[in-house]
Amino acid sequence: MTIDTMAREAAASRMTEIHERLTELSGKHRLSRADDQEFSEASAEFADLQRHVEKLDRAAAIAGAAGEGSATLRLERAIDPYAGQDAAADRLLGGQRDSAMRTLERSVKGGLAERAAETVERLVDNGTDLERSWVSRWVTDSGSEHYRSAFAKLLLHGEQRAGLEFTPAERAAFDRVTRLKAEQRAMSLTDSSGGFLVPFELDPVINIVNAGSINPLLQIAEVKTVVTDVYHGVSSAGVVSEWLAEAAEASDASPALAEPTIPNYKASSFCPFSVELQGDAVALLNEVTKLMSDGLLQLLNTAFTTGSGVGNPTGLITALSGGSSVVNTGTGGTLMSEDVYAVQSSLGPRFQANARWVGNLAVLNTIRQFTSPNGNFVFPELRTVPPTLLNRSVHELSNMDAAIAAGKHLLVYGDFSQYVITQRVGSSLELIPHLFGANRRPTGQRGAWLWARYGADSINDAAFRLLVA
Repeated sequence: MTIDTMAREAAASRMTEIHERLTELSGKHRLSRADDQEFSEASAEFADLQRHVEKLDRAAAIAGAAGEGSATLRLERAIDPYAGQDAAADRLLGGQRDSAMRTLERSVKGGLAERAAETVERLVDNGTDLERSWVSRWVTDSGSEHYRSAFAKLLLHGEQRAGLEFTPAERAAFDRVTRLKAEQRAMSLTDSSGGFLVPFELDPVINIVNAGSINPLLQIAEVKTVVTDVYHGVSSAGVVSEWLAEAAEASDASPALAEPTIPNYKASSFCPFSVELQGDAVALLNEVTKLMSDGLLQLLNTAFTTGSGVGNPTGLITALSGGSSVVNTGTGGTLMSEDVYAVQSSLGPRFQANARWVGNLAVLNTIRQFTSPNGNFVFPELRTVPPTLLNRSVHELSNMDAAIAAGKHLLVYGDFSQYVITQRVGSSLELIPHLFGANRRPTGQRGAWLWARYGADSINDAAFRLLVA
């Protein structure tokens, strides 16, 4: 029997079998060549089955499965490498986006920060069909009131007891998000199988950009929010143009393309909370999210500045140290006004228009005190609000070196769109039902363990200059 002749029930049954097999394969630590081939073939068959079912059902009926009433496998939630190739899939993607935008609008009215909402909207509108489909459903399902209340019950009662407390609508919402997480694992093949997806409004990956910090990199760098394990970019040194004589053959100026990759690493945050706080589900959700977001922010501030790139993101200083972007001060171990001019002058013209400065407050205060022989401040614009330095914006980066001594990293000047920070959406949370003290007796606390995925690296070191004493 060919796919084109299969009844809808038989096609749906086969899709369920394939989905289960794909989930099983994605749970393996490493895929063999045979497993990889099976995964590709099964995904292709699933796509053919889905297109067949979409021809049998109206697209509106498929989109209607997004309602609260079904806890069975939702056909439009499938792994679909060929989504968008026909009109039915296009209509489906449009319906998913509309649903996500309605959920996002409700969240904004409920207090979701504008910048966080803009991040979500960019995710919904960019990427492959598969990625946009997943993000739209992530917003709709993890942002539903029923999943939020189910998530609160998970915090209150733990997974086993919470299942007894779920209403039918909460159970359906929880099941949909559980399948959504399994699909994310199938997309990446590397994710852990445990934990629950955090409601998107509480996901620190979405909200952390709004947290107050004296580390500006999340605000001034190029931040890419992704749904995959590794960010793939494209860069080129450009092409060389030429003057040609009449009827002369043009030279081959094909650009050399590079594909910088930035892997995402797991950042972990553990938050204990008392059984007393647990009694108030609303307060618990807000407090746990606030504490975890702050903990992650402090971890990221260090990683984005001095991270080693081994098991954690590559920090800006790490990426530039020891390379051609380093500018040494005129006299070792000191800092003078001439050094500031030297740093700016050494940056290529291509990057000057978008360049800005970052440095520790102590270093910036030292520069603020530089005076000329007649007693005037050399850089009076550094004392204004907001401060500038040589007509470029200045940002305080407290994770950089504060002391002015030999080998210290004093200032970075450059185009920060060439430093890319990647954030993977879909943070996971696990619950620890009881915490114990040193004497192995319960403390009256429970624990929430959250992990999220981040990466960072410079994709063009030539866009920066690092001043080293």
